[in-house]
Amino acid sequence: MLIGYRWRQIRKEKGISLGDIEKRTGFRQDYISDVESGRTLPYVESLESFARALDVSIDQLFYDGENPPRLLNLPKRLAACTETGDGTKKEVRWLAKLQCVLGRVKERDKEQAILMVRMMTQSKAKN
Repeated sequence: MLIGYRWRQIRKEKGISLGDIEKRTGFRQDYISDVESGRTLPYVESLESFARALDVSIDQLFYDGENPPRLLNLPKRLAACTETGDGTKKEVRWLAKLQCVLGRVKERDKEQAILMVRMMTQSKAKN
């Protein structure tokens, strides 16, 4: 489900206008409308503002079912970093952005990206 569609659905169910969202978030109505229509994607940092303005948790912006979506099968080191707070906020935000971008990448391209990262980390370890 597109986030903008879900966003609009929640806003309309709650009877909140674009003007109300603008006042609560500081985002202009044309930007909010662009997000809702799918013409633009919000920054990860914007999600918290929109969730607060709609009085919902951030995860509710991504699904509309009774049960929350299944958890990602993250490598143990990465999962531990994000769940325990061992990673810095900057690292966690970066991982969230990376996850969003990788979700739109073709499988073949993901494999090439992983290969490239492996090569970069191996050469760094040798230095």
